[in-house]
Amino acid sequence: MNKYDALLILGLTGKVSNNDIKLAYRRKAAEFHPDRNPTGAEIMKMINAAYELVQNEDQIEVFANATMAQYPAELSAALMAIKGLGLFIEVCGLWVWVSGETKLHKDNLKSAGYHWSNPKKMWYYRPEQHKSKKHDGTTWSMDKIRESFGTVKVEEQTHYLAA
Repeated sequence: MNKYDALLILGLTGKVSNNDIKLAYRRKAAEFHPDRNPTGAEIMKMINAAYELVQNEDQIEVFANATMAQYPAELSAALMAIKGLGLFIEVCGLWVWVSGETKLHKDNLKSAGYHWSNPKKMWYYRPEQHKSKKHDGTTWSMDKIRESFGTVKVEEQTHYLAA
């Protein structure tokens, strides 16, 4: 995760100070606390990582579409749509990557706004405004994506039937 992504996760745009960062962190922490939000534990990992990255910045300027500031809520809805399907989910920067037995859940993933990445053989979710930038025409591996943007694995709970 880079500083730009971290500030967007915290819902900050424009010129921000250290106090703005602290207030944004507290607001997001209250909004996505696991006791208040079913996907809060996963979102809080991302929010904590974002805050840790930018907490000691004196002043940063971020230019972004205002809707990007709502990304944690959008991400929470996307995660809730596929929660409980037994898939492997990880958040890398502002993208969600899904793998596992996804063929059974293709329609659910599509309706939740996920897209198929043929080179990676995985599904991904990203905000519409955050399209990937073509680099030199090479495809990034998941290892390179994880290394560049960090990763937060979403714990999927498996439900067992009592005998």
